[in-house]
Amino acid sequence: MNSRKKILVVTGVFYLIMLVLTLSGRSVHNALLPKVTVTSLEYEKFPVSNDIKNGKKLSEEQQKGKKSFDQPQEFDLKIGIPKNIYKNKKVYIITIMTVNGEERTLAREVQELITGRVGETCYEVVSGLSALDQIVVTGQEDLFDGREVYVVE
Repeated sequence: MNSRKKILVVTGVFYLIMLVLTLSGRSVHNALLPKVTVTSLEYEKFPVSNDIKNGKKLSEEQQKGKKSFDQPQEFDLKIGIPKNIYKNKKVYIITIMTVNGEERTLAREVQELITGRVGETCYEVVSGLSALDQIVVTGQEDLFDGREVYVVE
């Protein structure tokens, strides 16, 4: 085989390899990302404290004179974070960012999550999360703030 044919064959093989890598690059990239599942926060009923009504603290006389069985239990409807997700005190939400013209799915650690009352299955979210946030349910083990992830549907 003469040198000209060798150059054409090597060039053809090179372009073929580059084409395969270009077309499969995104799927290889996604295969290397940590897999996570997500959920939205749900509303939960949290009991209203017996000594607080309508945002006013009751006096000691009112608390003593009040019989809890005289009035039905009152509840607030607030967003809650499931107890099994908040058990290690690290909560990640999913954000979408554009990097070099491509959308990337990132896990962001919630830095200032404040919880309140405890419900049957959830902790009340006082601040730090909104009802629209998608929180990571599984796959948190390999995460850190800003890590790109693959969301499994």
